[in-house]
This record gives sequence, C-alpha cells and structure tokens, in this order.
Amino acid sequence: MRQNPIEQVAAGSRIAYDVFLNVSGQVRPADSPTEEGYDLRHRPQDICLSVGARDMLGFGFESNTVVIPKEAIAAALRSAQRVPAN
Repeated sequence: MRQNPIEQVAAGSRIAYDVFLNVSGQVRPADSPTEEGYDLRHRPQDICLSVGARDMLGFGFESNTVVIPKEAIAAALRSAQRVPAN
C-alpha cells in the first residue's frame, strides 16, 4: 500500500512552494467552458490553491486548500507597483 507523501514529512515541518500567477488574463471564448477575463489590479479576487499529484496508476494525494484573501492580493499588487524596475 502506498503512503501519502505529505504524511511522510516530519510533524511540524513546513513545505514551501512558490506560485507565480498572471495578474490579468484575456477572455478566451474558444475554450470550453469559456474562460472569463480578469485583472487583479482593478478587481482583486480571493485565490484558492491546492497541490495535488497522481502517478500512472491513479494513486496520489491532494493538499488542503489555501485561500489567499483578495485584500492580501490587493496589498501585494500595490506594493509591487511602487518597486522601481531594474
């Protein structure tokens, strides 16, 4: 029997992931279902993330879902706009 890889991590340990998101996206009417456009700079939204994986046999895992509140997204984008470009 396979063990969940997250359960193999020592209790109290932290796993860190870097996630890169597009700040805006175009409407994609050709997609099924149609992908809506968005721009987090002008209309921040909560972002929900989970990490999952499956092998070829279908065994796998999925993490808990983390919610990044739209207020945190707005604050991060405001501070990023003040950083001078190199």
